[in-house]
Amino acid sequence: SQANTPPDANTYAKTPEPLTSSEIKRLYWEIPQELTYNEAVVNYLKTAGKAMKFAIQSDLLNISEMPYSPKMIVNVVIKKDGSYDNVVTTVSSGSKQIDAIVLQSVKAALKYVKAPTSEFKNDSYNFSLIINF
Repeated sequence: SQANTPPDANTYAKTPEPLTSSEIKRLYWEIPQELTYNEAVVNYLKTAGKAMKFAIQSDLLNISEMPYSPKMIVNVVIKKDGSYDNVVTTVSSGSKQIDAIVLQSVKAALKYVKAPTSEFKNDSYNFSLIINF
């Protein structure tokens, strides 16, 4: 006969706990190798990143949800003419509300901060925006 043993700890799926803050600790870019030392592009990304961080942080003050993941990644495709082609979440914060706010803020900043189009040689470039909560 089987003894009444408690179930293994892995038997029950744990509900993930939200983080205690939605404050952005760090926001940075991963960029194509050929643009790494391009001062105009690096300055553009710094300026866009600051605008994004400010907008995201301001919008997050008005919501009650917290992120479930300490990291969110947004993939951004910027075309040669400076417009953005695609802005998608590749790693979620764990909150649909926060993901939507981040995407909205990233798109708004990309419209507002003009890319140095004279520096873009390819038809488009993939950038990854990493946000640490």
